Amino acid sequence: RSARRRRGPRASAAPGVRVSAVRRQGIRGVNPERELCFEDGDVVVLRGVPAVLAVAEDRLLQGW
Repeated sequence: RSARRRRGPRASAAPGVRVSAVRRQGIRGVNPERELCFEDGDVVVLRGVPAVLAVAEDRLLQGW
């Protein structure tokens, strides 16, 4: 299934953090494209060191 594109935070928005999976509408996508834009309700699995993950989480929650 190809990801829908729309304005919003992108999977590549946080340097030093890797998005390992996104669950959208009950469908799990592993290793999403960097261009993927997150949508309300997406569940995002991030990987990285704790300090950088905290910054990435804050940015995502703010819609950055």
